[in-house]
Amino acid sequence: MNGTMILFQLPERTDHNTVNKFIQKFYGQDSTSGKGKYRYHRHGFLEDVPHRKLLRGG
Repeated sequence: MNGTMILFQLPERTDHNTVNKFIQKFYGQDSTSGKGKYRYHRHGFLEDVPHRKLLRGG
């Protein structure tokens, strides 16, 4: 399988909220409401691109 490796590193001291928003937009995220009554999915960029996540990271 041929492909392209994408590596990224966010700047040091990036606040936690910014990191979370980036990860959500890049990978997507499954979430539930505060009481777990509702489930929803945030779509991420990589969901449209065939990929393998090699490291946990983020």
